[in-house]
Parts: sequence; structure tokens; C-alpha cells
Amino acid sequence: MEQEVISKKELLDATGISYGQLYRWKRKNIIPEDWFIKKSSFTGQETFFPKEKILERIEAIKGMKDAYSLDDLSAFFSPQPADVALSGEVLAARSILTPETLNAFGNSTSDEHYDFHSILFLSLAEELRGKIDDEGCCEMLDFMKKSYKAEEHQISELLAFQKHNVVIWLILSPPAHVYSSTEILVRVNLEDKVNQLKHRLSAVY
Repeated sequence: MEQEVISKKELLDATGISYGQLYRWKRKNIIPEDWFIKKSSFTGQETFFPKEKILERIEAIKGMKDAYSLDDLSAFFSPQPADVALSGEVLAARSILTPETLNAFGNSTSDEHYDFHSILFLSLAEELRGKIDDEGCCEMLDFMKKSYKAEEHQISELLAFQKHNVVIWLILSPPAHVYSSTEILVRVNLEDKVNQLKHRLSAVY
């Protein structure tokens, strides 16, 4: 299904931001360049954006821009992992991860520190425990450790689908199409999860 788009004029009217702000954020890569979609129109060429994503991103920027510099916002919304190293004790105390998740899937030593990727993968396992069993979560963790770094700079989704009792994990760029004969067990927008985790970790640093 084709994603809903919003024109540049409609976007500026809806959000109250200026043309200059929009393109300043583009130059800083706070808004990804590939969200600026050029399309032919009766007036020539017009710029459109993926509606849901751009409105959500601008709302987040407006809520943070008074507290953070443009460089900070650029780092925050970058697909690059944040530079963190946190112990399980701190992650549990700050409610980044639950003790149950750390006990089930984390490292065995309490003084072990977790980098951004490890925290991201464990947060996915925590979210998915209601949908799949712990064995499935362990399979996801193994898959992400092996496969995610090659895809982390792209907008991507994590999918798990089942066919003939076999579960297959994939990282795909949206919109990802899966044959209707397969049962989709998991579908997660990884870019959203990265940004959500960065936002939660910003309270720790």
C-alpha cells in the first residue's frame, strides 16, 4: 500500500514552522534527505513528505529544540548508535530494561556494561516477550547480533514470519511485502525503536 504524503505547503501550514527551519533541519540531517520526495504537479515540481513520519519527527524536534543544539538533535536522530556503556544495575534502576529481561537475556555478571546495540536488542526482546516465547526472543537476539550492523544506517523493519512451522527473521527496507500465505509474527520499525531508546537514554546522560 502506498504511503500517505503531505505537500511542503500543507506541512508548513500544519506545523507552523518556516521554510528556513525545514531546510536547516534537512542540512543537519535532522530530517532525512530521502523524506523530501519530488513529484511533478500542474505547477511544475512539488516537494512531498511521508505524512506520518514527518509530522511525528517535527513534533519531536519542536519539543526538544529549546533544550538541545542542532548538533545534539542531529546526533539524536542519526541512525548511528549512541555512545553508551551502562551496567545492568543502572538500566534496571532507570527503568530502561526490567530486571526480568536482564535476568532472562542479559549478561551473567552484574558489573558487565551494555553498549547501545545490546540495550536496543534487549529492549526488543522485552517488547516481544508478549508475542513470542523466550526461545524465539533468543533467536531474535542471535539474528540481530549477526545482521543488524550491516543495515543500521538504513530505514528498516525487523520482521519474523512463519511458514510450515519454520520461523524466519529478516531486516527489510519498508514498504516490505510478505506473501499472504505466511503468518507475520513480528513487525517492528527499527528506526522508531532507535530514536525511542535514544530519547530514554538521554535522561541518563
